Order: sequence, then C-alpha cells, then structure tokens
Amino acid sequence: MKRRKRNKAEEICGCVDSVLLGIAIGVLTFLVVVQGVLVLFPQVGKNVNAALGLEGDPLQPGNTALYAGGISSTPWAVLTLRLEDGLSRPEVKVIVDGKEAGNFVYSEVTVNVRHGSIVAVRNDNPGLPVSVVVSKKTPNIMEPQINSGVSGNNTLFFEPVVIK
Repeated sequence: MKRRKRNKAEEICGCVDSVLLGIAIGVLTFLVVVQGVLVLFPQVGKNVNAALGLEGDPLQPGNTALYAGGISSTPWAVLTLRLEDGLSRPEVKVIVDGKEAGNFVYSEVTVNVRHGSIVAVRNDNPGLPVSVVVSKKTPNIMEPQINSGVSGNNTLFFEPVVIK
C-alpha cells in the first residue's frame, strides 16, 4: 500500500487542530479547578469578586435565633382610622412618627404602628374641620382605644400608641 504524502496545508491544519484541542482542554481544566476551589473555600470568592464582599457575611446557623428574637421583640400593630362624616377628604393626611402614612382618599386609612408611635391627622383645609375616630385595631394595642377620636382644624394628635 502506498501512503499518500501530506502537503504543507494539511500539516498546518493538523497542527492547528491539535493546538486548539490542547487550548480547549486546558481552559476547561482551569475552569473546573477554579470552580472546585471556590466551592471548597468560599472565603476565596469574596477576594475574587468585589460584589460578594458587599453582600455581608452569611448568617451562622446558631445566630439565626438571635436575629429572629431581635425582630420579634419590636412587634408591629395596625390602626384603622375613619372619617366620621364618611366622605373622601384627600387633603387630610395621616402622619405616623413624623412621616406621611396615608390620606383619606377613602373614608378609612389603615396604618402600621409600633409601641410609642405618635399618630397625627393633618388637615390642610383649615376652613373645614375634620373628625377622625379609631375604627379598628389589632388586639395587642392598648392605646388608643376603639371609638376614641380627635376633631378640629390643623394638626390633631392621638394618644401615643401603647402595645402590650
């Protein structure tokens, strides 16, 4: 049998194929090694990727109860305030701890409060007095009571919220 002689172009193609195959195998090997290092040593990932450092430290299994206890020690409660005349008054705002929490586009507004929150009603139309009562509340709120209310012009304050 006679072997066919390879020309220069076929020899170059053969060399290029083997070089490209070697590069592909090298890159894949490198990626597998890097992935293995990042899985086995997660701290290395923080040094490699700046975005991971911005996330903060992961919670340790023993510390989750501590964080959950901190959250549950400040319970939230809900108050529903109602306009006594039952009309829509969007110019009347509900302020909780100095921040606007809603307005009376509808005749009732529900707001989240905490122990010690100051709930105020601001009437931007002083020529038209307003009367607002507490129509609903969660059971853990001791003050203000249901049906307690405020009436008048300008800014009106309810009693500070007391949660049991």
